[in-house]
Amino acid sequence: MLRFAVLAGGIVLVMLGLALPALTGTLGAAIVPVLLGLMLLGGTLFERRRYKALRDVPPPGWQATRERFIDPVSGDQVVVHVEPTTGERCYVRELRRRGGDR
Repeated sequence: MLRFAVLAGGIVLVMLGLALPALTGTLGAAIVPVLLGLMLLGGTLFERRRYKALRDVPPPGWQATRERFIDPVSGDQVVVHVEPTTGERCYVRELRRRGGDR
């Protein structure tokens, strides 16, 4: 829901910026709303490329760290794994045992 609100706000700012030169007669009035709108749209549309999906199993050779957090979308506990030679990180859902043990 918030994602759609931010996208709508970005579109409104770009449209407002494009309409301002016709209303005010100056091109300078359009710069700030258009740039802000494009930043909102770009950041919101491309954020999913930046954040990696959760894995169920870490890649071979990766080591678990002590870092853990709760994924705000799924509510699952996530364990951070690291590739020792490069320092690259991946996020793995912590498997829960059956029978109520966690």
